[in-house]
Amino acid sequence: MAYVMRLSPDERVRPPSGASPSRFTIYDLPGVIDGSQTNPPLWEPSSEFSGPDPLPGDNPTIPNVTWTYIGLTDIIGPADLGTFTVESIFGGFATSSFVGRAFLADGSVDFTVGPAVVRAPIPEPSALLLGVSGLALSVLGLRRRKRWLKQ
Repeated sequence: MAYVMRLSPDERVRPPSGASPSRFTIYDLPGVIDGSQTNPPLWEPSSEFSGPDPLPGDNPTIPNVTWTYIGLTDIIGPADLGTFTVESIFGGFATSSFVGRAFLADGSVDFTVGPAVVRAPIPEPSALLLGVSGLALSVLGLRRRKRWLKQ
């Protein structure tokens, strides 16, 4: 998956200082392949099961990927930060969330939260066929049981 990140005119990315780095996290990326993340220079990827910024609904059993800015100078918006990618073993698609942490001109933290498309597992056709046939047999079994109970 590829994500193109942009700063709005009132945002800026700042060098790391204390516990307040500029970063963004894509939450709940199933099947992430470790080490598959790519990014523009001065961004460092990491993967963990709980994101650095709180997000309600974050599944602690599915990894998140965070990119943290490690440059030495501010990036002032509007600016295109580049393309960030991560690979998954899955080929389907689902909707998840991202949280971006930047700063406003006055120094206050600016969190941006929004939807993100992620890779997700898709059932194989044989598994779908097996599920449909199992459902059909269950329905037939219930019908027969109903008839037997009526007698």
